[in-house]
Amino acid sequence: MTTILPTVLTIVQQFMTAFEQRDRTTLASLLAERSSLVQPITFSGNDTPDFRAEGKEAVLAYLDNALSLFGTIQFVDPAFYIADNGTTVFVPTTGNMTTAQGLPYRNVYLFRLDIADGKIVHIDEYSNPVTFSQAFGAKLGK
Repeated sequence: MTTILPTVLTIVQQFMTAFEQRDRTTLASLLAERSSLVQPITFSGNDTPDFRAEGKEAVLAYLDNALSLFGTIQFVDPAFYIADNGTTVFVPTTGNMTTAQGLPYRNVYLFRLDIADGKIVHIDEYSNPVTFSQAFGAKLGK
């Protein structure tokens, strides 16, 4: 019997929607056990990432923390680009959100998601650290 897996585009769209809807069950179902998440753009200015989550539980913990920071979450006009390898999807978008305190928060994002065997195995999250720092008081620089 042949197993039919969802397309990489469907998986990524489901992930983005689940994040907007705070649907942890769906987020967890889309992640591979060996998944990872990296933020390549740093707050420190280093040329190596300041943040990396390795393993499904670590990625879910990061997502839980991110969800706790926001009151509302909406990705505006996300575009989905499937790389020639057929397993990587790039998603440029703008976040139209509010903080947990109700203040407006708009940041630009570029997500790179790698899919294998119908699950997300890796996420790169690029966003503007200055915007984040201004909203949440994160320290910039070394």
